[in-house]
Amino acid sequence: MSLIRFSGLTLLVIMAGVTVIAQTTAVDFNSQGITKANGGDPRGSIADYTKAITLDPSFVSAFTNRGSAYAAFGENAKAMADFDHAISLKPDDWNAFSYRGELKQKLGDLDGAIADFSRVIAIVPWSDEYWKRARIRMIKGQLRAACADYTQMIRQDERELNAGLFQLRGMVRHMSGNSPGALADFEAGLACAKNDDDRAAIQLARYLVLKQSSRPEAAPELAKLAGSWPEGWNKTLAQFLLGEVPDADFLKVAPDEDKEAQRSQCITHYYAGMRHLLAGEKGTALAYFKKSVATSADWDNEFAWSHGEIFLLTRP
Repeated sequence: MSLIRFSGLTLLVIMAGVTVIAQTTAVDFNSQGITKANGGDPRGSIADYTKAITLDPSFVSAFTNRGSAYAAFGENAKAMADFDHAISLKPDDWNAFSYRGELKQKLGDLDGAIADFSRVIAIVPWSDEYWKRARIRMIKGQLRAACADYTQMIRQDERELNAGLFQLRGMVRHMSGNSPGALADFEAGLACAKNDDDRAAIQLARYLVLKQSSRPEAAPELAKLAGSWPEGWNKTLAQFLLGEVPDADFLKVAPDEDKEAQRSQCITHYYAGMRHLLAGEKGTALAYFKKSVATSADWDNEFAWSHGEIFLLTRP
């Protein structure tokens, strides 16, 4: 019997008296790593990605995937090294830039994160990167630039308008001093909203803008709407903003059953800040906004909005 040799690892399989050699390639190990990562075994995935890299030192995806797994464990230096190496191997690999941008944001390198997300946008028209960049720009107080990113996302999405994008741009427009533009966005969002939760979220945002604009219809309009809403987060939030629920009780509420405590605190503290801001209590509002961002729940909209309010309250 002749034996065929392959590069990489081999496995002898005996089938009906015939010896068959099965090859485990770099691609196989990378795929196994992805399966393990998705199955809740990130450590096992790192081992497989490393085997893939050993077999093929130019395997860009394996470096990017291993970097992502390292980042999940907080092994940031190793993750950054893998992302850097993936980019050195393939300078137009938008996936590596995206992962690296997220890691830079996590490490506080906001300018570096913006640069990486901008690089992704230059390579592919990727809406998520506009969204990520807009959030960081809000954190940095670059409200008009953030608004421009949301505008680009709306243009990309014009065939199937997304109500949430209009809400996001509306909030930033208001913070930028364009309250009429914000209200126009909320109207556009309501026109394309596909469910009651989306409509309620926009109505709540509309209330905040109307109230800050000293519009007398703000409270009666929200009270009427909330009266027909089912029991749940949106109704509780409306009651809180209208002064019917005290801070201590509201801060115990979880916006969604599946939201972890860190994210719930980020969201509830933002709205607590907004209620006190609407009441003219800027010091108390600022303290709540700072508690919101202290949660580090940086992928929640309320985290970015809290940063925006802090910028407005503390600018010279």
